Amino acid sequence: FAPDVLEDTLEFQSTYLSVSLNERTSRLSVNSLKNNFPQALDILKDLVLKPKFDSKRLSVYKQQVIQALEHKYDKPSSISSDLYSHVMFGTHPSNWGLRVNEVKKLTPKKLSQFAKANFQGKKLYIGISGDFQKEEMILQIKKFLAELKPRTTTPEHLYPPTINNQAGIYIIDFPSKQTQIRMGQAFLQRPHPDYYPAAVASYILGAGGFTSRLVASIRTEHGLAYSVGSFTSSNYRRPSTSGIRLQTKVTSTTQAIELAFEEIKKLTIEGPTDQEVERAIEGMIASIPSLFDTPESTIDAFIYSEMRGRKASHYKDYPVALRKVTQARIQEVLKKYFTPEKMLITLVGPLAELNDPKVQIGAPLDSLGSVKVLTIQDLDKRK
Repeated sequence: FAPDVLEDTLEFQSTYLSVSLNERTSRLSVNSLKNNFPQALDILKDLVLKPKFDSKRLSVYKQQVIQALEHKYDKPSSISSDLYSHVMFGTHPSNWGLRVNEVKKLTPKKLSQFAKANFQGKKLYIGISGDFQKEEMILQIKKFLAELKPRTTTPEHLYPPTINNQAGIYIIDFPSKQTQIRMGQAFLQRPHPDYYPAAVASYILGAGGFTSRLVASIRTEHGLAYSVGSFTSSNYRRPSTSGIRLQTKVTSTTQAIELAFEEIKKLTIEGPTDQEVERAIEGMIASIPSLFDTPESTIDAFIYSEMRGRKASHYKDYPVALRKVTQARIQEVLKKYFTPEKMLITLVGPLAELNDPKVQIGAPLDSLGSVKVLTIQDLDKRK
């Protein structure tokens, strides 16, 4: 199909096709009327087996990507995200971003070769929802797979990164009135017995919105941040990180960090209240139905669960596992995964003001750890 013909055909048939690729997976999806599904599947197969890239459209898209790359670090929030990843995971390939010179070299031929290599011969997970006859659908899918030739072996995953454990402060100088703050440390790789207790602990600490301690202290009581929260990354393929993110006025940078550490220590020593534990667990359980609010999201939930090696009963086991989390386990995992002394602190803001004890309301910055200044260019280092 020529691009215009393909678009007109899909629009006429009320069909949506999607093809995507990231560092871990490739994805194909079809959303069509029941009677149009066989043709939609044939079109998708044609896109995968005989990919074509219009040179004019590719040229326009390349310019859009290049412009986005050139302005990627105009906002401090983008810098903060990449700075945290760089400090934590270093030059691991998962940190590699696009480069302008690489985008310029892309051609229809190169993209076609790449698409053929990455959408065929791979282990494939298929999910289908809608109004259809099971036997008829199985025949259509078998026909589709016969030409796509998926494999049954599990592909090798990218080697895991080594997470930085050198606590300290890492700064990128950026002219702004707000400081972007991300603090974290090495966490775990799922499945792991500590994950559910840690997730509940994080909900109480900062992931639970207005009911969390960090929001109550840093935002509500002291008025230092509009957005503040904690996180426990969920990753089945490699070790991840846990930590805190927020932004605050430059002058209150160290004060906000100190307050965050105080809340962590207080929660770790005293433990959460019965009410906090119950609220956190019930809040997390209440979020489960949102995974299944549409046929598409339901399929996605089960496919990704299968890809992660979970049991078929995962979504039934999840609430049961959460309700087994105790106050003692929460305190235990807080000591392991929310440890102020082990946390790396990344800051994006004006260096001179951050380093000036007369400007900071809290303690001098270097009292929180050794300070290392990086540049935006440091974020693009590869092995």
